[in-house]
Amino acid sequence: MTMTQAHPGQPAIETDADHTDPGANADANGPGQPPVHRDQFGNITAAVWRNTTDDGQAYYACTLTRVYRDEDSGEWRDSNGFGARDLLAVHLLSARVAQWIDAAQRRDRRQAREDSNGTRAATDAQTRSR
Repeated sequence: MTMTQAHPGQPAIETDADHTDPGANADANGPGQPPVHRDQFGNITAAVWRNTTDDGQAYYACTLTRVYRDEDSGEWRDSNGFGARDLLAVHLLSARVAQWIDAAQRRDRRQAREDSNGTRAATDAQTRSR
């Protein structure tokens, strides 16, 4: 993880250095858990959340946030509204996050196959030993 800052004085956020490999931080989010991935482009931040269906299938959701400085108070604030000037950053960041989610889903499928093969091999070994 690396700390990035879009503008001087703006709060820094952690982002993954490699935008295509979900790495080891893609464990399921529980209540109050941080996102499994964060990325930033300019003043737009994406957070990716890993969820699990009732039947155990993982799926990913993304939230986008725009950070801005309040003109009256001078404080940094978040918004989920985007102006015309933000849309290119939203587009580029969304494409990057979509690639990350695709890689995470491929990794999840590969892990499920390996787990299934391991379970099958263990069952076969038990059957042969009887």
